[in-house]
Amino acid sequence: MAKNVAFEIQVYKAGNWRIDSVFDDRALVLFEAKRLESYSSKNSIRVIEETHDEATGQSSVKVIFRSARVATQEQRPAPAPARKKSPPTRAKKDVQPRRRGQKPAASEDSHMGQVIGFALTVAIAGGLIFFLKSFADQL
Repeated sequence: MAKNVAFEIQVYKAGNWRIDSVFDDRALVLFEAKRLESYSSKNSIRVIEETHDEATGQSSVKVIFRSARVATQEQRPAPAPARKKSPPTRAKKDVQPRRRGQKPAASEDSHMGQVIGFALTVAIAGGLIFFLKSFADQL
């Protein structure tokens, strides 16, 4: 039987660890955790790896990444006991993280959406001008 592995990014806010997103790819979750850490100056971030062995029914949980800001005793995670849980129903390779709450502050300052919108507007306007010009030439 196979082992199912899931990764959670957790953010420490208001005295509690909260799940930010869930992944099934280790490299992707570590990349996203480091990206979130660079955007967040206040919140601590950690990545939890949960493994479920279908053959034995055993589950294990361990912390595989902890941001540098996790320093105080109240933020340190207590050892997680092994727990039983049902295996994930379906594993996807291209899993997009689910966001809960607000986006990181740096994302709000990003103008990428405006740039893409402007580029699409210019492309549509150019296509319309080209179409009208070719239509006028046929008359």
